[in-house]
Amino acid sequence: MPKEPEGQASPIGRSDVKYDMYLASPEWKAKCEVVLQRDGHSCRTCGLRTDLEVHHVTYERFTHEDLEDLITLCRECHEAITCVFRARRYENRPHEPEEVSRVTPTVGKEEDDDGGSKIEVQTHVRITPTYAQRTTGRPPE
Repeated sequence: MPKEPEGQASPIGRSDVKYDMYLASPEWKAKCEVVLQRDGHSCRTCGLRTDLEVHHVTYERFTHEDLEDLITLCRECHEAITCVFRARRYENRPHEPEEVSRVTPTVGKEEDDDGGSKIEVQTHVRITPTYAQRTTGRPPE
C-alpha cells in the first residue's frame, strides 16, 4: 500500500495499528457475526457461501459502525471492490521517487570519464492484472 504523505491521516482516518487491533477485537467479531447472519451467510454480490468477509461500505463511523455500514462479501468480491476504491483514491495522486521501493539491479557497471558509475535504468512499467481485475475474477486457465 502506498505511504500516506507526511502529516496527513490515512484515507479512513486511522493508523494501520489501530485498524488491525480493531479487526482482532471481540466487538468487531460480534458485529461480523450479526452481519453474516443478516446477509444469510452469503456474498451480497455473487451469492458465494464460502470465504466470507465483512466489508466496510463507509469508514465514517469506524469502530462505531451502524450495521448498514457493513456488508458480507466473498474474498474475491471484497478484493475486487477494494481494488476499485484504491484505484479511485490514488488515481490523481502524484508518485514521488522516494515512494518506489523497487531497486533496479545494475546490468553492467562501468565508469565514465569523470569516475562516476554508469548504470542501466528501466524506463518502462509493466502492469499485470490481479485476478480481481479479470472479468471472470479467476486466474487464467
